[in-house]
Amino acid sequence: MSLSIGTTAPDFEADTTIGKIRFHEWMGDAWTVLFSHPKDFTPVCTTELGYMAKIKPEFDKRGVKIIGISVDPVDRHAEWAEDIRETQGFAPNYPMIGDPDLKIAKLTRDRETVIRARRLARALLDADRELEQPQNGPLSDALHEAFGSEVAWLLKA
Repeated sequence: MSLSIGTTAPDFEADTTIGKIRFHEWMGDAWTVLFSHPKDFTPVCTTELGYMAKIKPEFDKRGVKIIGISVDPVDRHAEWAEDIRETQGFAPNYPMIGDPDLKIAKLTRDRETVIRARRLARALLDADRELEQPQNGPLSDALHEAFGSEVAWLLKA
C-alpha cells in the first residue's frame, strides 16, 4: 500500500513515551499530525519538536492531536526531550513513538516510505484517518508550503 492523499493510514500498535498505543484508537475522532524524525538529537528535528511543543496549545484548542515518530527506541526519547527543553525552551508535550526496526514505516510496503522514515516527514490525517496532506523536509519550509497552509487553516478554525 502506498500512502497518498485519501489513503487510510495503517493501524498499528506502538511503544510510545506515554506507553503502548493502538494508533487508530489513540487518534479517536481527532485530526492528527504525525511527523517522523530520522534520529534523536538531530538539530532540525530538535528544533521542530520544540516548536511543535510550543504551539501545541493551539492544536489542543481545535481538538487536533500531535504525535511524533523516530527510528530510535522510546527509552532514548526521555534524554532527547530534556535536550529539547534545554535548547528550545519547550519539551515535547505529546507522545513520541519509537520505531527502531522500522516496523511502522514498513506497514505501507512502500520502499519510498521506508526511506522517508529516515528523513523528516509529516502527515496530516483527518478524523476518518485518511491522509490529507503529506510533506517532507524541515518545518520551516513546510509552513510556507502546502502543509503549512493546511495547518494554518486548522489553527484558524
